[in-house]
Amino acid sequence: MAHELCEVMLRYELAKLGAIDYNLDNYEDDYEAIAAKAIDKGYYGEEMVESAREYVDTCVSLYEELKASNSYVDVFIEMKTDLREYIPEAFGSIDFCTASDGHLYVVDFKYGKGISVAAEMNSQMMIYALGALQRCGLEYDIDEVSLIIVQPRIKNLDRYDMTVADLLNWADTVLIPKAKMAFDGDGELQAGGWCQFCLVKSRCKALYEEQLKLAAYDFKEAMLLTDDELAEIVIRSKDFIEWINAIQDYVYKKATEEGVKYNGLKLVEGRQTRRWNVDEETAMTEIKSRFSLDDNDVYEMKAKSLTAIEKLVGKKNFEAKTGDLIVKKSSGLSLVPASDPRPEANPSAVDDFNDLN
Repeated sequence: MAHELCEVMLRYELAKLGAIDYNLDNYEDDYEAIAAKAIDKGYYGEEMVESAREYVDTCVSLYEELKASNSYVDVFIEMKTDLREYIPEAFGSIDFCTASDGHLYVVDFKYGKGISVAAEMNSQMMIYALGALQRCGLEYDIDEVSLIIVQPRIKNLDRYDMTVADLLNWADTVLIPKAKMAFDGDGELQAGGWCQFCLVKSRCKALYEEQLKLAAYDFKEAMLLTDDELAEIVIRSKDFIEWINAIQDYVYKKATEEGVKYNGLKLVEGRQTRRWNVDEETAMTEIKSRFSLDDNDVYEMKAKSLTAIEKLVGKKNFEAKTGDLIVKKSSGLSLVPASDPRPEANPSAVDDFNDLN
């Protein structure tokens, strides 16, 4: 839904500049249709609008940069690309690209905030660039490509520049051979950070064997592990837990939806909870009548959360008027891999495993 919002907002701004054909009179209705869907799902808010605006501003500025020095500039929004020259049966869709003589910009919008995406040698973006070159390379003499990631929710605006010659060399020496190998079912399975997106990670033997390396630590006494071993366990524990959860989800779905029976496992009823079998208003009316109670007895009012009120009035408006009412307090220290982009914090005191001594 955030991508849809980006698309309609970008079409409107580029149409005002005369870069594309779009009926400006349709903008309000198109915007409201997308916003209504997002509101219905509980997604729409200041954060989504601001994220889309940052993406739109980035794309428009790239177009204006090329237009300043070129008479002819093409722009494409949600451009469909045929990638079969490089990958069997492959097609793609590029969020935005703009091209003129000398340069091609390829932009990808990322609304997620769980993983920071880098542009440098990003294979997805390079494949998109190859698809864009097929569309634009015949009309323009392009010798440089810029790959740009716009990930507003974590303030990640990343850019990587490469020559067309390097891109085509990568396609010939890396992409095409690996794509053929994968399509033919050859090659070697390798576990890594990419496994979180895999649809068959719960049954992958390579991932299973990788996680067994961590499970093997269970057979050592905790106090005999070295500091490096303890650190490795902490670093790998996130992937291990996600892997276990994926297997549990897979087995549960097969058992509940397809009736698959697993040795040593069975389905049982969960903890029972009580609930009204009529709507809440009817239930409260009956309760008041049967027990001689009033509204104060059966209803309670509490303040909304800070976040809920911020969404109600808008983030910028909220920040401007509540500076004297709010203090930021850390929830505590978190132990994360050294690659985490946040700055390192120094605790005021360290217990140094006193409870184990």
